[in-house]
Amino acid sequence: MSYGVGSIVIFKWENDRTGILLKIVESDFGVSPHWEVLMQDTGRVERVLTLNLANGRNTRYEII
Repeated sequence: MSYGVGSIVIFKWENDRTGILLKIVESDFGVSPHWEVLMQDTGRVERVLTLNLANGRNTRYEII
C-alpha cells in the first residue's frame, strides 16, 4: 500500500483519532525520519516515526 502527503491516518490505539500526513522530515541528528501529522481533533502537528507507518496497515494505525 502506498501513501504520501494528504493521506489520512487512523490512530487505532488512541480511540481512532485521525490525522493527515503533511510532510516527511529527515533529521541531521541521527533521529529516525518521521512524518508530521496534522491531528484533526486538536489542530496540532504531531510527529510519527516513518517506521511505525511502514506497512501502512497494522493494529496501531490504518492509512486510508
